[in-house]
Amino acid sequence: AALMMQLVAFCKTKGLIEIFLEVRKSNTQAQRLYTRFGFETVGERAGFYQNPDEPGLIMRADVNKLPDYDE
Repeated sequence: AALMMQLVAFCKTKGLIEIFLEVRKSNTQAQRLYTRFGFETVGERAGFYQNPDEPGLIMRADVNKLPDYDE
């Protein structure tokens, strides 16, 4: 969570408007964390991860809608 808060703060200082990330479809714990930070699933990439082979979920957040965090 601390790393995500730093990422959001950095993106805001740079004037970025979107953040995209990918997460294993089976990693529901990480998905919950990202959702808590305002990310939404916007797509899926088949075979993105290996060992084991599984899709990656593409998640997106609108930086302007995220809370402000001190760097």
